[in-house]
Amino acid sequence: MDELSQEIKDKLTKTCLCNGITRATIKKTIKEGADSLEKVKHSTKAGSGTCKGNRCDYKIIELLKQDQDND
Repeated sequence: MDELSQEIKDKLTKTCLCNGITRATIKKTIKEGADSLEKVKHSTKAGSGTCKGNRCDYKIIELLKQDQDND
């Protein structure tokens, strides 16, 4: 997938369904220095909805791992 297609997909894909937080927002937060699940959740309010992170924590952890692998 080319970079533009991935960027569009990230803007449309909700990582946190309860609060409507996109994958692009999570990735931006990680790029800005949030290097743990707790920091990402604090910065974006992901995981603070009705499911309390049951649906998004694992997605955020995967994005954190991908960022670490790219370093």
